Amino acid sequence: LYIDDYDNFNIDTDSYYEISNEDIVSASTSLNAHTVDKIFDNDPETNWQEGEEGAGIGEYFDISFENEREIGGLGFALGNWKSEADYYANNRPSKIILQLNDTEFDINFSDEYIHHYICFSEPVYINYISITIDDVYEGEEYDDTVVSEMGIFPPAD
Repeated sequence: LYIDDYDNFNIDTDSYYEISNEDIVSASTSLNAHTVDKIFDNDPETNWQEGEEGAGIGEYFDISFENEREIGGLGFALGNWKSEADYYANNRPSKIILQLNDTEFDINFSDEYIHHYICFSEPVYINYISITIDDVYEGEEYDDTVVSEMGIFPPAD
């Protein structure tokens, strides 16, 4: 398994896996009402913000699935997507450690107000995903790192 070029879309972005009540979503920290469930609410104006002092390096969120999922890739709206000004006001992940079951990948992102996609070279069967903040683009106003949305996508047919 390897991570494909981010422009090589072998995922079905028209459908995504919803997080069910049986799936367990947790985070190392959250700032006030900016809880981790906001990442999966399909509303880019809500978000998860880590709640520790500093940039949040080492803070994480994870998902344990009730049933194994076949995925082709992941999508992210990194930063605060309430507006482009809010995007640049807060920290955004520039590098994450992605853990799929027991396998880890270092993923780098550009500092662009766009959806970022990670595509896998082949379908992956998972029960667990963890995202750890490993580095950030610094915000112009706030030192909290923000993730607005994450999509979990099946492979393209």
